[in-house]
Amino acid sequence: MNTHNKNPNNTKYTGFVFQSPSSKSKISKKLYEFAKNISGGYILDLFHYFIDKNKNGKDIKIYLDESFEENKIALNILSMHNNLEKNTFQKSNILSLIADSKSRDGLKKMGFKISNSQYTLAKIKAQNKIFSVTKKIAGIKGKSDAGDPKTKSLILKYLYLNSRNSRYQCYIKNNNKRTQTPVRFLDKSKNDIYLDNISNNPNLHISLDSFYKMIPNNFKKGKKKTDMCPVCHKEKINEKKLHMSEQYRLSSYYYIQSLKIEVDFYKKHYNS
Repeated sequence: MNTHNKNPNNTKYTGFVFQSPSSKSKISKKLYEFAKNISGGYILDLFHYFIDKNKNGKDIKIYLDESFEENKIALNILSMHNNLEKNTFQKSNILSLIADSKSRDGLKKMGFKISNSQYTLAKIKAQNKIFSVTKKIAGIKGKSDAGDPKTKSLILKYLYLNSRNSRYQCYIKNNNKRTQTPVRFLDKSKNDIYLDNISNNPNLHISLDSFYKMIPNNFKKGKKKTDMCPVCHKEKINEKKLHMSEQYRLSSYYYIQSLKIEVDFYKKHYNS
């Protein structure tokens, strides 16, 4: 189902998913007025027929059915999670069933009452396929490796792999001396970098708090779009467009191929 068309100059493709919020609102209003007009005011009957009976609505029906089932399961997990006692280990056990498919903010918007540490622990359990409702999961944290020089080197490596140089500098302490050091802006959250590190190094035993303490002060979260490398910023948007285009099949073949070329260029730039 292709909803993207070339613009008048044939220079690029546009589509609803890439429009600004105000444009989406205007398009939605036009759709509503059009549907109201052709249905004689029976809009719901028109949509029900389109989704249930018309072959062109088949993809929408499949998507809605899948979304409904996923949301129903998520709400059941939410009810179970919030009915547990506040500090029980079972909360992260239950949360692990959904933590690998939804972000922390996404879960909070759904109504999950979770701390950052609970989400992190649930994410680790999910990534390691450790699922249990009644048992307390042991052996995830274990003895801390925070003081090991190899651990410090590994964490620094992950921070560099997931950050970009900036035009700013700051002072950090090194051997009791303050050294001016380039600021590096992180491409993802510290929590996600920690999870990547733990997931790829299952024998590494370090808590989230210890990980945070080991991060040098020159690694910061970029607050503005201009803090990021222009190529990286643009291609992060293109990656999102490509993901949505492939997932929901809303774009033409040529548009998807052009996005793949740009994303491939970004990956070469990122690894350079």
